[in-house]
Amino acid sequence: FAVGNLTHPIQMPSLLILQNPQLNQPGYLGKIATYTEGLKHCPADTHPEGWGVLQHAMGQAHYFRGKQPNERNPRQYFIQARDCYAAALQTLTEEQFKELHLKVVRDAVKVLLSLGEREAAEEWRFHGLRVLLDLINQTPSPIVQNRLEDKFVSFRQWQVDRLVRENQFQLALETAERDKNRRLNWMLKPRRLAPRRLEIAATESKSACADLGNWQSAQADFGPVDVVSTARRLFSANTAAILYWHKSFDKLTTFILEPGAVSPRAVVADAEVLDEWIGEWDRLYRDYGTKGKSSDGGKEEHPWRREMPQRLEEWGGREGGVEILEDGGWNSQLKNK
Repeated sequence: FAVGNLTHPIQMPSLLILQNPQLNQPGYLGKIATYTEGLKHCPADTHPEGWGVLQHAMGQAHYFRGKQPNERNPRQYFIQARDCYAAALQTLTEEQFKELHLKVVRDAVKVLLSLGEREAAEEWRFHGLRVLLDLINQTPSPIVQNRLEDKFVSFRQWQVDRLVRENQFQLALETAERDKNRRLNWMLKPRRLAPRRLEIAATESKSACADLGNWQSAQADFGPVDVVSTARRLFSANTAAILYWHKSFDKLTTFILEPGAVSPRAVVADAEVLDEWIGEWDRLYRDYGTKGKSSDGGKEEHPWRREMPQRLEEWGGREGGVEILEDGGWNSQLKNK
């Protein structure tokens, strides 16, 4: 797959290039040409894994082309990506290639959400969560179990998004808090973990989804999950508003615990705004790291350092919840967690 990932052409066998000049192009066109040529030499019936991996890679190329900010018609690329993922799943089955299957399902859910096909996305998300649990339960190493859940964390993040969409704000916040506590515990104490068996609630259905995918081991080991009561004990219930943020693939949710409220409310924004903000921050910081101390200012006058207070204030006011709270008609001390 190397050719399509390059930003400049490389020397390839002249006969192959004469037959298909696009193979030597960098970027999107080179990727598509390379994967298409690979599929000619990797039939699905004799090389199911290779064929599926190539279809998955082609789908990713279409998807990321559609995500380009200057792309005028992203939907056509998302449709092509969806079709490639569907083709990949024909050979990358959960029975034979469970982890590869999950990778495709994860990306398929993303493109379905981008196309607005939420019902299909939810079906595949539920399927992916079930396959993930099966894979984790078949893995004897707790370290590998943790890596698998971290690798496919988007299946849990989407669960929080769905609960918010169904106005189950407290359950959504508790689910996010439980997941956060469990992952922090694994990072801080990886050698103390024992293998565990995880299950979906026996009474769960795709439509009800009230407690979908709660890890059985999380109920007692990774609290607290009663976020509202815990927050009230930590902060004054009369003077403090507590904000929580949850970010998934495409949503940034601000949970707001207001003084006197018995349950949180939630405000949802497009996560792309945050992604762009972080991307610009990282770009400036990398450039800042290349500068040395000099008489002309160097790092001291670099935009990353000079504009830091302004950029943080801009983000905190716009997406951090300050304006949301002010719109509520009261002023209070903010406690950010």
